[in-house]
Amino acid sequence: GGGGGGGGGAGGGAPVRETETKKKSGVSEALLFLFSDQGDFLRSFLLEEVVSSVDALSRGAALELAASLSSDLGLPLPRPPPLFSALLPPLSDDDQKLIGNSRKIVSFLLASSSASSDPAAASSSLSSVLNNQQAVQDILPVLPEIAPGMQRFGLQIAGGLLERLNQRIFKGLRAQSSPVVEQYFAA
Repeated sequence: GGGGGGGGGAGGGAPVRETETKKKSGVSEALLFLFSDQGDFLRSFLLEEVVSSVDALSRGAALELAASLSSDLGLPLPRPPPLFSALLPPLSDDDQKLIGNSRKIVSFLLASSSASSDPAAASSSLSSVLNNQQAVQDILPVLPEIAPGMQRFGLQIAGGLLERLNQRIFKGLRAQSSPVVEQYFAA
């Protein structure tokens, strides 16, 4: 017996509206994947990177502000107490790399046309994407679908940052209390 050829012909059927067949943008597809069950592995990887990057960026901004105020006032910065030093350790080379990598990831996820390794250019391209109405309009239709995943991810980021802050607080308190403990409990 012969197997019948299945036709795959065009024609015959209700016309399909353009909006129904319109493909989602790359940004929308990336976000849908990221916040879907299939994106779990990528999210777990990104979580550590995002927490590390936000941590480094916030410490960098605080340290830069302190240095700027010191320079503007013409006063040297006093040596901070151990607790403060523990809360705002200086940025390491790894921290600087994380900041650059996070900018590249954000540029990629936002379908930036310029994924430059230069932080100033990456920041500039991120700014242009965020100000681009088309990018915003591409994301709007998928927001209801990805909102729960985005909310969970945001809470995980906040939890990771609080965990790091707690570790630093206890490290600083230990460092600050060591002289007192040694004074009273030295053998």
